[in-house]
Amino acid sequence: MAKTFAHRRHEINQTPSIEDIKARWPALFKASHLQDEFHRITTVHLESKFMSKLDEYTPKLLVLFHSKGGALGLRLQAILLKYPPSVEVYLGQVWYQVWLSEVVTVSGGSDSGRVSNWST
Repeated sequence: MAKTFAHRRHEINQTPSIEDIKARWPALFKASHLQDEFHRITTVHLESKFMSKLDEYTPKLLVLFHSKGGALGLRLQAILLKYPPSVEVYLGQVWYQVWLSEVVTVSGGSDSGRVSNWST
């Protein structure tokens, strides 16, 4: 894939259909090759970057999902009921307990960032 990158990029920039790309370059539809291609283009490791950003935004996403109403809210509630009711998150210099309906400060202190611990 690395040897054909310039040719492949030229073809893809011509905006062919997804079916044409899949027929011509099937490896681009496999996770490992897609990650390699992303790294070739951006020099960023896709999976680790995605997971770190997911860790960063999970508390806000949980609060957003819980606040949705209507049919979408009902579908999200069914999914959220399968998981623990809260998560502890370290942001800056403060630990937060994220309940699916609100965010409250738990304690101050210093530790490493990211979603740290699921509470049961």
